[in-house]
Amino acid sequence: MNGLVYLIHKEDSDIYKIGVTRKSLKETKRVMELQTGNEKKLSIAKGFPTDIPFKIETVMHRLWKPKKYIKEDFKELEGEWFILTMEEVEQFIFECTKIENNIYFLNENSTLSETKLDE
Repeated sequence: MNGLVYLIHKEDSDIYKIGVTRKSLKETKRVMELQTGNEKKLSIAKGFPTDIPFKIETVMHRLWKPKKYIKEDFKELEGEWFILTMEEVEQFIFECTKIENNIYFLNENSTLSETKLDE
């Protein structure tokens, strides 16, 4: 495993952050970093270990772009924060797996021998 794609949940809300780290769930201090200045408790809801975390995170951001959380007077939640249903949260691992499999498939079957999708 080279990293982890994760969902961080903002307590008592349907707001989640899609992020990535090169550390394991136990090692990451990202929740503590984000917790500073946030009145609601943050916790890791899901984590997907993978060798291509940055590619998967990028695709997840694009996939859920219409669900992006943006509120001008609450800037700490701008960027990688999304409004997700419980069904979408439950599908997070499935979606990450699907994306990972597609990237590996495309990489293995690429006719561009010098360009690999996971690099």
